[in-house]
Amino acid sequence: MIFEFTARPQFDFITEFSQKYKIALNDNTIVIPEQMGEGFIRKVAFNEDFRLLMHRYRLKEDFTIIRNPSVVNNDLISIFFYNNEQPIDLIYNSEHPRKFSRKNDSAIQVTTSDLSSIIKFPANSETYYMVVGITAAKLSGLLGLDQPNTIIKTITSGTSSFLYFESMSVEVQQVLKHIGAINLTDPLSNFHIQIKVQELLYYL
Repeated sequence: MIFEFTARPQFDFITEFSQKYKIALNDNTIVIPEQMGEGFIRKVAFNEDFRLLMHRYRLKEDFTIIRNPSVVNNDLISIFFYNNEQPIDLIYNSEHPRKFSRKNDSAIQVTTSDLSSIIKFPANSETYYMVVGITAAKLSGLLGLDQPNTIIKTITSGTSSFLYFESMSVEVQQVLKHIGAINLTDPLSNFHIQIKVQELLYYL
């Protein structure tokens, strides 16, 4: 099972996944059909330049996600929080595979959309991760720093290409767990999730 796409500012993973595999999309949520496995993919959009994508499923087949680099200049930043127990192979820009799980120093990846990547999730493995999509301009506004350090300047410049790896602290794991437990029928759930996502950014 292979899902391939080209990164771009208006790319909507959940919509294209729904169309490719002919799965119903309701309230920005895909429920994985029984013949494929179990679980869900859910999008929470705060506005056009800030959103969250939640992946939690167990598939019956190996699942490979191929991201081709964007061909259009943009300032979109993707921040991946991998909460899986089992180490997974990740390849960026055709480099050697890098193992990641929530227990090592590659659990969190911060990257621009001009880099290619290949992720391979083995069949019957618990897949659990969240992706924050945010523009450099939006992130800069949220941080509101008068004197950002060199790394923050690079990330919020909107013109630099970068890939950073970070380990996952206990605080980040707790926030991810909290987000996963939020009651989506609550009228303020979107606001609640946005606050917790900003907390994730704070702990980075």
